[in-house]
Amino acid sequence: MKRNILILLLLLSGYCLGYAQQLISGTVTDDRHPIVGANVFVKGTTDGCLTDSLGHFSFSTLKADSTQLMVTCIGYDNAERNWQKGLGPPAIRLYERTTTIDEVVVTGSTFRFGQANGVKQPGALDVVLDGKTNTVNLWKRISIQGGY
Repeated sequence: MKRNILILLLLLSGYCLGYAQQLISGTVTDDRHPIVGANVFVKGTTDGCLTDSLGHFSFSTLKADSTQLMVTCIGYDNAERNWQKGLGPPAIRLYERTTTIDEVVVTGSTFRFGQANGVKQPGALDVVLDGKTNTVNLWKRISIQGGY
């Protein structure tokens, strides 16, 4: 009986070794600085992590010895890099993406007490900035409508 249990444990441990994880680590930067909070992951999986304050990342995956890494971050173009075991940590560079916008919509809310039961009921306060409104007029419009 003990022999059968020992054989079973040896077979299971051999089975688990076939699923060894690979550690992937590296750095994400732009042209001058490390990028904080970039999302680095293996393409087609959920294996990945965010970069730290120095742009470093490190995570484990069940993928084979080479795979595709995807790197995304707000304000930067997405990057896709090949990773291979044994080639050292990848240094991935992202390029800034500039976007222009025509208008900004700011939505806030005020709180007014209900008449019947004294429960707070939110009331909508919408302000649209068209590029012609200065902030002094904006604050006057908000205070007139019961906001700040």
